Amino acid sequence: MTRNNALLLAAALLVGIGIGYWAAVPKNNLEPVENNAHSMMSSGAMSATCPMNTDSSAMNQSSSGMSMEQASPEELAAAEKELAADPKNIDKLVEVARQKRRLGKAEESESDLKKALSINANHPGALFEMAVLAMHESGDNNKAIEYFEKYLKVEPMGAKSEMAKKAVEALKAELNK
Repeated sequence: MTRNNALLLAAALLVGIGIGYWAAVPKNNLEPVENNAHSMMSSGAMSATCPMNTDSSAMNQSSSGMSMEQASPEELAAAEKELAADPKNIDKLVEVARQKRRLGKAEESESDLKKALSINANHPGALFEMAVLAMHESGDNNKAIEYFEKYLKVEPMGAKSEMAKKAVEALKAELNK
């Protein structure tokens, strides 16, 4: 497996399981909840061994934001409005950061995530988003692994744990080539 294919496989796993997860978390509740993406992962419907199109143009198109993870400025505005109404809610801050990342505002996203982690260094959503950001935006696999592993220490049985484990495995395999 080439480096790009390994990274895109890990990215595909992240996109598939990450969609809607934090939106499914009840307000002011830091515990993750079961959702369809988690059910799909645990049932094996989303597996690291699933066949995928290896056409690089198709993979680049989906990894460049032309996927279900594409965000809209309206979604960001709504998330920012909710955060303004409850500025101490870390979950809302992480959601704003996620929306910014999805809109290609990596620096702003990272700033918001660092703020969230300065408030709660073990916030699972912030740790997970930092891993995604490191992997997608900076291409820093070591940093991505570090944040995924921190996430797994905090949420060993969380809704995104299996996906995080597979991403770490794929990233480590790539680093060991």
